[in-house]
Amino acid sequence: GIAIRDKESAVVPQVTVASFVKSIPDLVPKSAEAREESKNIIYQAVMGEISMEEYDSLVSEWVKKYKYITDAYTTELKKVVKERSGQ
Repeated sequence: GIAIRDKESAVVPQVTVASFVKSIPDLVPKSAEAREESKNIIYQAVMGEISMEEYDSLVSEWVKKYKYITDAYTTELKKVVKERSGQ
């Protein structure tokens, strides 16, 4: 059941982008800020505090504000992929 699955899952290491790309120190505080802001937007939408149009607008603003973070990590990940593929 669930207890067995949880026990077996605990011994399987989680593989994320962080397994391949180290944190970029300058972006860590902004990443945390972006994560909190995104959770707030989602919460407002789920709780019905904002309309879907407002949600779309807030998400669009959020992407414009924080896209540089994902761009930086994507660049680093591409370097790792290139390095590991021998190119």
